[in-house]
Amino acid sequence: MYCLGMSDTNAQSFAQLRERAGLSQAQVARVLGVSQEAVAKLERGSNPRVATVFAYSVALGGSAEVTVTLHGKDYTLLFSAPATADTAEVTAWSVRGWNDRAHESACLGRGIIAISNGDEFDESMAAGRSDAELRAVIAERYPDRTARAISVFVGYSRAFGERVTVGDVIAMPLSGHRDSGGNHAVTVNGELRWISGYNVAIGVVTGEYAFVPEEPDPFLRHRRSVDWLAVFPVDNLERDVRLAVNAPGTIKKINADDAAQRVLRIAR
Repeated sequence: MYCLGMSDTNAQSFAQLRERAGLSQAQVARVLGVSQEAVAKLERGSNPRVATVFAYSVALGGSAEVTVTLHGKDYTLLFSAPATADTAEVTAWSVRGWNDRAHESACLGRGIIAISNGDEFDESMAAGRSDAELRAVIAERYPDRTARAISVFVGYSRAFGERVTVGDVIAMPLSGHRDSGGNHAVTVNGELRWISGYNVAIGVVTGEYAFVPEEPDPFLRHRRSVDWLAVFPVDNLERDVRLAVNAPGTIKKINADDAAQRVLRIAR
C-alpha cells in the first residue's frame, strides 16, 4: 500500500488526499509543472507509476513510501535515488492542421484540433475495429488508395481517436502562416493575437474524440476539444522538441525526453 505521510493511514484516493490537503487540481498541477487535465487524468487512473505517487505526494506537502508485506511483516521499500515526476503520464503530440492557414485558424478559434482529410469515413474513426478490419473498410470504400496510403490512414486514425487522451499536450505548427508576409491575426480561445513568421500553437486536450456530422466543413468533423494556451515562434522550442514538431506527418508522438512538461513550461 502507499503511505502518504499523513496522520490518517486509512486507504485514500489521490483526490481524497488532495482534498485533505486543501488543494485544488490546478494548484497541484502548478507544483508538478503539468496541466490541470493531467492531474485529473492521474486521479481517474488505476495504475499510477511509483515516481508519480512520490511526486504527487510531495506536491501535496507530504511524503510517500512503499510498504511491502511478506509473511505478515511490513518492509519499507528503499529507492536508490529520490523519485521525480513521471512525464509518461502525459504525452506530447505534434498535430498538423493540413498546412492550411484557414484550417489552423479555425482550430485555434474554435478550441479544437481536427485531422479529417475531408473524406466521409464514418463516425467512429478507428474505434472498435482491428487494423485488418480498418484496412478492408478503407480499401472497399476507396479502391484507388495504395496499401501504403491505407496504412498511413489507419495509423493516424488510431492515434487521433484512441491514443491521444484527455490531458495530453498538443503542438500544432502553424505551417499555413509560415510563408505569409507581414503580421496575421489569429483568434485563440476568443482572444485576437497577431503573429508573423513560423509559429506553433500549444494546447491541452480537454475532450474525447468526437464526430460531428452536422459540421459544414468536412475537414472539422473528426475532432478533439483543446484548451489552446499559447502561440509563439517555433524557435522558442528546444532543439530536440523543435525537430520533432517540424518533422513531416499529420500526427505523431513527440518522443523527446520530458517533452510535455518542457513544452508546457514555455507555453505558460
